[in-house]
Amino acid sequence: LQICDTVNVPVVASFYYAYTNNCREVKFTNTSTLTLGNTISNLNWNFGDGNFINTPIANFMPIHTYALPGNYTVTLTVTDMNGCMSQASIIVPVLGPVLGSYNVSNDTVCVGDNVVFNFSGSPSSVLSYLYDFGDGSNNGGMSPSHSYLTPGIKITTLTIVDIYNCSSMDTINI
Repeated sequence: LQICDTVNVPVVASFYYAYTNNCREVKFTNTSTLTLGNTISNLNWNFGDGNFINTPIANFMPIHTYALPGNYTVTLTVTDMNGCMSQASIIVPVLGPVLGSYNVSNDTVCVGDNVVFNFSGSPSSVLSYLYDFGDGSNNGGMSPSHSYLTPGIKITTLTIVDIYNCSSMDTINI
């Protein structure tokens, strides 16, 4: 005859994450489980970049913005009302802004000349383009053309925004 006792683990840490619509911003959701009658006394979220949050609020869902792209090991430590602890870790890949640049069809431009602005980069993750032609006008196309009506050096800028709402900028003087 063998007698077995069921051992209940009082707390099991678990969580998941999702990207928000803001650049390098991640939302975390606690999905830890507890035995019946047990409660969480503390959650410690370590975001893997030197930042952390301690909270007694079990359903607290932190949103964290990373300063740089990279892979971050995020750890959730759950402590229950009896002081029992459980830990879960997930590697979270944080993406940076899409990189893109542009060139122009003519290095030297005369008044009235048509200049083509050619985007060079990976357009698959680009959500929007905005060219500032340096003369008060702009265009949201990928590779637009523009004619200048006044002489002088123009500082042109391309700002691109990717599907994660990260932006990058490039500048050319014409």
